[in-house]
Amino acid sequence: MTERAKPKLVIKQSLCNACMSCQAYCSTAREGFSAVSSSRVHVIHDPWNAKHRLAICRQCRDAKCAQACPQDAIQLSEDGSYWFIDYDRCTGCRECIEACPFDAIWYDPLTDKVIKCDTCKGDPVCARVCPMGALSIRED
Repeated sequence: MTERAKPKLVIKQSLCNACMSCQAYCSTAREGFSAVSSSRVHVIHDPWNAKHRLAICRQCRDAKCAQACPQDAIQLSEDGSYWFIDYDRCTGCRECIEACPFDAIWYDPLTDKVIKCDTCKGDPVCARVCPMGALSIRED
C-alpha cells in the first residue's frame, strides 16, 4: 500500500508583492477578525531598503521551537505533516519565539497567546488566496 503524499506549504519570496492578502485571510479564518498581529503569516516590511519578506513557520523536521518549549505544547500532528500549539499546555512563556530561527512565531496581544502557522491543518488559506503564487501547496 502506498503512503499518501503530505501537503507542504511552499514559499516563493520573489513572487510576493506584499499585498498582505495572506495576513487578512489568515487572521480572519483563524480568529474571526482581520488583524496583522493575529495572522500566522507576516509580511515584514523594510521601508528603508524598499524590501519585504514573508515570515511563516517552515514546519521544520527538527523544530527548535518544539525543543525549547518546557511544556511540550508544540506538538507534531498525527500524520507528521505540521506542528501546532496545544493551548491546553502552553503557558505563554515565549521560549519558542526565541528559539525559532525564522522569526515565525509571535505573541499576539489581541488574543494573548503565542501563535504560529500550522498550515490550517494541511489546507492553508493563505496559499488559496495568494494572488501572486508566493504561497502554494505542493504534495511531497
